[in-house]
Amino acid sequence: MDDSEIKRREIKAYMQQAQHMLIVSRDNLQNGHYGTSVNRSYYALFYAASALLLSVGESRKSHYGLMNAFRQQFIKTGKWPVEFSDLYGDLIEDREISDYAVFVPISQEDAQTNLEKARRFVTQAEKWLRDGEEMP
Repeated sequence: MDDSEIKRREIKAYMQQAQHMLIVSRDNLQNGHYGTSVNRSYYALFYAASALLLSVGESRKSHYGLMNAFRQQFIKTGKWPVEFSDLYGDLIEDREISDYAVFVPISQEDAQTNLEKARRFVTQAEKWLRDGEEMP
């Protein structure tokens, strides 16, 4: 297996994980676990962003490193609309609140909004990767 095939498989695995996180987020939302839903929505975006970066030969380990690299490679270059930079920022911030601000309640509306934003991001990533022939 050559390097390009390995890369394609890794991208596909990231996108499958992104889709799985959307399902888990939805299930948690439906079961009233709003904070966990917000967390899983963020991770759907995280895995999709990881796939995108890999498609341009980049990777990052940290959450903010990934976000900054995404913005550098996709927003500043005009490949993606600026609104996705704001969406990314919203989801990472809400994930931190849901995970660490134990006295801040997460509402059903917050969880639903995060899930919708994550779906938009993952859908855009799938389209971009498909158009760029990075997904099998």
